[in-house]
Amino acid sequence: MKLYSYFTKTVNKSTMPSPEPKKHAAQGIQGTYGRFIYRSRWLLLLLWIAVLLGCLPWARLVGGALSSGGYMQSDSEASLVEQALISQWHQGASHLFVLLTSHSTRINSPAYQRQFQYVIHWAERVPDVSSVSESPGKDGYTAVVRLDFGQTSPTQVSHIPSFNDQLASLPPGAAHLLLTGDAAIRSDWQQIAEEDSRRAELIALPLVLCLLLLIFRSVVASLMPILLAVASVTGAEAMLYGLATHREVSIFALNVVTLVCLGLSIDYSLLLIHRFREELAREQTVEQALAITLATAGSAVFHSGLMVLLGFSGLLFIDLALLRSFGLGGICATTLAVLASLTLLPALLAIIGKRLDRFSFAFPRVTLPSRASQRLDTQSLWRRGAQMVMAHPMWVLLLVLSILIGLGWPALLLKPGMPGIKGLPDDSRARQGLELLRAQFPAFTDDTLLLLVQTADRSNLLSRPQHLLQLKTLTDWVSTLPHVTGVKGLMHPPQTLKSLSPTSLIQLYALDSSQLPPDIRVLVNTTTTGESTLLTITSNAPDGSDEEQQLLQRLHTIPPSISLILTHILQSDKMQDEQTRHTGS
Repeated sequence: MKLYSYFTKTVNKSTMPSPEPKKHAAQGIQGTYGRFIYRSRWLLLLLWIAVLLGCLPWARLVGGALSSGGYMQSDSEASLVEQALISQWHQGASHLFVLLTSHSTRINSPAYQRQFQYVIHWAERVPDVSSVSESPGKDGYTAVVRLDFGQTSPTQVSHIPSFNDQLASLPPGAAHLLLTGDAAIRSDWQQIAEEDSRRAELIALPLVLCLLLLIFRSVVASLMPILLAVASVTGAEAMLYGLATHREVSIFALNVVTLVCLGLSIDYSLLLIHRFREELAREQTVEQALAITLATAGSAVFHSGLMVLLGFSGLLFIDLALLRSFGLGGICATTLAVLASLTLLPALLAIIGKRLDRFSFAFPRVTLPSRASQRLDTQSLWRRGAQMVMAHPMWVLLLVLSILIGLGWPALLLKPGMPGIKGLPDDSRARQGLELLRAQFPAFTDDTLLLLVQTADRSNLLSRPQHLLQLKTLTDWVSTLPHVTGVKGLMHPPQTLKSLSPTSLIQLYALDSSQLPPDIRVLVNTTTTGESTLLTITSNAPDGSDEEQQLLQRLHTIPPSISLILTHILQSDKMQDEQTRHTGS
């Protein structure tokens, strides 16, 4: 019996968990940090409250400071042509269109004309407008007022809500007013992004709270991850606002902040709170439990956050403002989530201490047979799952890889690009206006390509007949490409000048500007300056289709015999979409 008793004691001692690792964990650098947090808990809490109160006004303003652009590289072809349009042709960098439409009142009615004049007078008083033009629609019930601006579209986006309010305050008339254009469309995208971000928070937080109640079975413990997520989102949005005042940051960075803050804050909170409860259950003091928690789970949180930061930092090296904005949003969110997890949450745990499980509850237990109950007590679901994985590692690895490959396969079919008009809801006023504009005013359509052609030696285009002949060859070649429905330029003049032969046009272009016929003078002034000229190309290729991409690729590869004398740069919204697709991939 003595031998058996000695053997039992020896086995029990050898199988008992040693407290030494816990002791050493609490005595390391992280343990010292945990004790510092415990002793400074009230100071840290007051500091966080002061910081969040200061960040709250900035967080509320972040939506207005963010840009809805960022899809175009600064040195891209589309950007170079846009700069040339402003500097050489003094064309507006952006346009807005006010459409007047009525179901029963025609344009020539006095009430319609009176309202039409109100809109024109308003347009002429809008700041930074370089020109205002108007035109009737094809159906006789629609009219448009076009506003040309000298500023780029992202600058005008912030003024769109004010423009809509001003139009609504005009004297009412027979027609319904719709404001559209690139800036109006981007303003709608910006509003949708803000609303989606807030809606995600309102939907996700209650669902997460219900899940946390199931996990912790304590109201106090379940509320702490939610509190941490709210604090992280508020701080990250304020940080993003500060960055947006100094550089262009896309509105979609706001969605990244919400997603990353919610995910990381709740994830890190689960790790820390679960470990803290375990240490309290081992009858540690609150200070000891906090020190061990930060020495173990806190170290994991810090290194995990560091890896996430490095991942988002890689996006900062991409020459596209949209993707750089994703990186900035992820960095802001990760920084605040880690900072709050390692300071605010431990301070709250130190203050609450063993009251963490107050207002706890338990679910009704189901009575099981004794054997089944004993089996569930000794082998939980997670333990049995781990044992199964260790028993069949290769089969589990193959199964998981197959699932991941199956889920990731559709990603190979994705075609990234800029959000189009079809992505806006049907009740979007900008979308309704653009669809009406395309139907009633084909001349104002945005489905055009601009080809900027320049002489290779930078000599005056009109003074060299061989340059004009090469331009004629280039224009004819472009007009033969699939899905090209029309080309307008010096050697492809409008229908009113079609009777002139190429030789006659070349002879006319050699004359002084004052000697040119009015139609020719208008054509030259709107398409040509010095060594540069513009070709306007229209096509019937559907947006985002393979035919559209093939057309863009063909336009980049003009015949060598022409490229020796003329160089070209292509620009359009479709080109911006193609560049976004290639940069994103």
